[in-house]
Amino acid sequence: MNEIDASDYYKSVGFVFQSHTLFSHLSVLRNITLILEKVHKVPKKQAEEKALKLLRHFDLQDHIHKTAVQLSGGQSQRVSNVRSLALYPKVLFLDEPTSALDPILTQEVLNTILKLREGDMDFVIVTHEILFAKKAADYIIFMVEGDIVEHGDISILDNSQAEALKGYLSNVFLW
Repeated sequence: MNEIDASDYYKSVGFVFQSHTLFSHLSVLRNITLILEKVHKVPKKQAEEKALKLLRHFDLQDHIHKTAVQLSGGQSQRVSNVRSLALYPKVLFLDEPTSALDPILTQEVLNTILKLREGDMDFVIVTHEILFAKKAADYIIFMVEGDIVEHGDISILDNSQAEALKGYLSNVFLW
């Protein structure tokens, strides 16, 4: 890390925060293009082309002129994903991408993440939703109070060796 320019590295990482962090007074399109233009110095026309291409890819083209406050929770989450993807990051970090979403909106976000996987995007997802993790992840790291308790491919969710993970799963899947 000492040999890497920190500012270049930070520009190669995408983040989607739990609270979506869209600018509420800006349109969906401007929420995406603003970062491209101001931080990454992408010309306005090129920024709009990138944004529109991604919005179409994720079935959000009907919302480009809406402001962030006019979007549902799932739409906001998906626009946040698109905004991060517009930077073409090497890795995308998603913090609780389905928190406070109903099952239908959760499925929308999962579909978006599955599209990311098709494009060979590397990403890290922080979630408490085990079924979501099981569908979206290749590799699981289960942590308790900041410590790694167990890690491995998704099969650890069915065959856990750690008592902490077994206990968590038994409380999640009470039925």
